[in-house]
Amino acid sequence: MMRDFLRIPSESLFIAIYGCLLMGFLGLPAFCQELTGRTPRDLIVTFATQGIDRYADEKPVCDGEKYALVYAKKKSLFAGFMTNGQLVDPTNNVLVYCEGRAKDGQCPQTQVVTNDSEADPSGTLYVVLLDTRAPDGSVGGDNLVLGYAIAGQAKSFPSGNLGSGNGIVPGNRPDGSTQIDEKSQLPPNILTPIITAIHVADGVAHIYFKNSSADVYYALSQKKNGKDWINSSFNTYRKGGSKPQDEVSLSVLADEDSKIFKVIVPNLK
Repeated sequence: MMRDFLRIPSESLFIAIYGCLLMGFLGLPAFCQELTGRTPRDLIVTFATQGIDRYADEKPVCDGEKYALVYAKKKSLFAGFMTNGQLVDPTNNVLVYCEGRAKDGQCPQTQVVTNDSEADPSGTLYVVLLDTRAPDGSVGGDNLVLGYAIAGQAKSFPSGNLGSGNGIVPGNRPDGSTQIDEKSQLPPNILTPIITAIHVADGVAHIYFKNSSADVYYALSQKKNGKDWINSSFNTYRKGGSKPQDEVSLSVLADEDSKIFKVIVPNLK
């Protein structure tokens, strides 16, 4: 009985011995390579913009503003960013690179090393200008993208290939520059803000509201004497609370004509 239990078919024994010899001769990484395919090949992506690049409000981009390199898989398009800095379609889009590269209104020549498992040449690489301006005037922070624009498509070349050139993309304007032309989408399941109180003192109205989200920035709009809504210029905008029930406040200059207020997500256009 014991002899039957230990009996190994000759063909199985051959496969086992061959596998051990193969791992010893080639090494485990090489053996894994045989099982999973080839080793990913390094690729170089070079890109730059001509400038002067601008925000949606026509202001030149600030030094330190971000440019992103986004890869869209085969038969997919770049679907955009959400206001929290996440990709709208992370299944088919990959954020390969995102850094504050802007200098003197343009993106200087930038080289990014990736590989063909992350950015297969069958897909498309997009150079994207972002608007990350925060209420304090700083740019380049995390988790905030108010708007974006495709500056052009980039090409990848095998590592060591000198054919990548300067990589200047065509921009989205006739002069070759790039201007923010898309507003970022809101993250899913964002609630409608509800104003809970309005306090007016010394010519300033303080508006308190709830149902906010930490993934969204909010601003005020007001209606004067029944006229159209106008956006507030006193307080730019601020981030929502960490919980929907948290009370958040915004302030705006108020006068006798200030009658009705509402909380909005800033519209850059």
